[in-house]
Amino acid sequence: QAARKIMDKPGRTGPRRRLEQREADILDAATRLFASDGFHGTSTRKIAAAAGVSEGTLFKRFGSKEVLFRTALGLPHCDVFETLDAAAGEGDLRETVQRISLAIIEFFRELMPRLSMLRAHPNFDPQRIARDPNAPPLMSLKALTSFFDAEMQLGRIRPCDPEIVARILLGSLHNYVFLETLGVHARMPMSAPSYVRALLDVLFTGVAPP
Repeated sequence: QAARKIMDKPGRTGPRRRLEQREADILDAATRLFASDGFHGTSTRKIAAAAGVSEGTLFKRFGSKEVLFRTALGLPHCDVFETLDAAAGEGDLRETVQRISLAIIEFFRELMPRLSMLRAHPNFDPQRIARDPNAPPLMSLKALTSFFDAEMQLGRIRPCDPEIVARILLGSLHNYVFLETLGVHARMPMSAPSYVRALLDVLFTGVAPP
């Protein structure tokens, strides 16, 4: 929900400010309910009630449930993948990977409920993603693979398969957010920074005996 909060700006008060906040409330409620109850299981009446507005207000702003779904979906973008080329060879490698990992965790935290919404839509076709050579998941993996390959060429990590390193990192970060979404962290608490530090301890040193 933090991504949808509208910051106070000078000159934005009164009716305009209330309209923007009402829209943000509707989108927050829609995102939450579509993710938990699916497309068919979520009525516009339920969304309006959760947002504290009338159903008429919802339709006046978004027109239809389908338009509201697409707007609420709003798949986030992770800028960190676009900066990896410039990051290779710069500064302390472990600190760089730690910064990248924390940014990816925040990205997954925004992405995961929206993916749940997308899968719940009756027209969702996962094969469309599989067939797209420029699909964001594939491009993210390629960018991280290229980063580790560049670091390997510079001699800052030992010779290995950089794609496997990228998959281990991405998979571990995704699993952290997945378990967090399920509430597992309430029983096995570990903050994101602590998790990333422990993960990189294993990734950088391996599990073989010294």
